[in-house]
Amino acid sequence: MSNISVQVKVDNFLLKNSSRLKACHEIVEVPEQSTISTLLEIIGLNKDLISFVTVNGERKDLAYRLQENDVVAFYPYISGG
Repeated sequence: MSNISVQVKVDNFLLKNSSRLKACHEIVEVPEQSTISTLLEIIGLNKDLISFVTVNGERKDLAYRLQENDVVAFYPYISGG
């Protein structure tokens, strides 16, 4: 099985909570047939921090199967204080 490349976009809050990402916009290689859930594991982000996800501008659930060159944006829950 080969890998595909996807672009990952996160805000600064999620960037600080990722064990792998070094920038808010980054290209990540994942195995073919990977889902958004798999991508979260690869970039070291806890799914409980994620409010919703878009792929190429459309909302998707964590079971969505990623395609080459997808642009995946993760949005955190908004908190106030």
